[in-house]
Amino acid sequence: MPDPAGSAEGLLDSLAEEVVRRAAAKLPDFRLLNVEQAAERLGRSKQYVYALADRGEIPIVCTGKKGFLIDINDLKAWAQARKTRR
Repeated sequence: MPDPAGSAEGLLDSLAEEVVRRAAAKLPDFRLLNVEQAAERLGRSKQYVYALADRGEIPIVCTGKKGFLIDINDLKAWAQARKTRR
C-alpha cells in the first residue's frame, strides 16, 4: 500500500499502478469464448454455434482435435453484420 507521506516506495507503487492502467487501456478487446459462452451471448443453443462453425459462418480458433474457441470480436462482427431494421 502506498505510503501517504510520499516515500520512495509509495511513489513506486503509484507509478506501477499508472503503468498498468495505461497498458491495460491500450490492449485490444481480445477474449476467446467457448461454445457455451458464445451461445449464451447470442441467446441461442450450443448446437446453433456448432452449426455456425461447421458452415464456416464464424471464424474459430482450433484448440485440439475437435475443440475450438471463438474470438469475441468475431462474434460481435457476425452479429453486427446481421442487424436489420424493421
